[in-house]
Amino acid sequence: MMQNRVDAGDSSVIPNAITYASVINAWAKSFEQDAPNRALSILEKMEQASIIPNEQCYNAGTEYSFYYIVAFYILLQNLINMLRRNISLVINTFAKCNDPQKARKCLDIVRRMENPPHGLPVVKPSIITLSTVMNACAHTKGTPEECAEAFRIARSCMKEVLSKKYGPPNNIIFGTYLFACTKLVNPGIERDRLIVPVFEECCKLGLVDEKTYQNVKRALSRDNWERLIYDQNITKDSKYHEIPMEWRKNISSRA
Repeated sequence: MMQNRVDAGDSSVIPNAITYASVINAWAKSFEQDAPNRALSILEKMEQASIIPNEQCYNAGTEYSFYYIVAFYILLQNLINMLRRNISLVINTFAKCNDPQKARKCLDIVRRMENPPHGLPVVKPSIITLSTVMNACAHTKGTPEECAEAFRIARSCMKEVLSKKYGPPNNIIFGTYLFACTKLVNPGIERDRLIVPVFEECCKLGLVDEKTYQNVKRALSRDNWERLIYDQNITKDSKYHEIPMEWRKNISSRA
């Protein structure tokens, strides 16, 4: 309807960043079969029109009486954050759909964030963005080849996370990757080989939450689990609260 009025010459209803973000959000929550493609189409229209958020997108309480350089920095950060939220909504929409290619499509969107077209600002993906991509990987249902590609994408994302390219990792990103391992890789030596080093890093950083602990216990062979817990005074049947505090020292009380 708005587009029809614009085509008729009414410039007062030209869609802006807020309009587009609202429509993307509506598609993200619709659970319609075509929602991911609709959301992606809207994002592409924003890119083609070089639409970026302006001051109307920001909190009405922002004080602009500060020094101009401070105001500019705040505006720039809000711009980047809003773009990240808009794009993350599109990724999240894909992650919830049944498209067996959704992992690849989510990763493609992340790469577009890092290398945007039409001179738009670079929007650095966050750990949450990468976690959403991994979640899409973990819930991929398709042929063995499609599931294998989804796991390759999850593993590639985890390597980037461990390089701290996107900031410090958190318990959610570790848990999502380890869950992807259990869903996409058959039990055995290869799965153990993929899980053990990542879980050890998770323990080292004190980011083992209860869900991750339970998933790893179920996913690893008994031999490898016992090697991991050797000298830790716990068993395969130990409860989460019995694991070493070092493993969970950076988990908040709300985790």
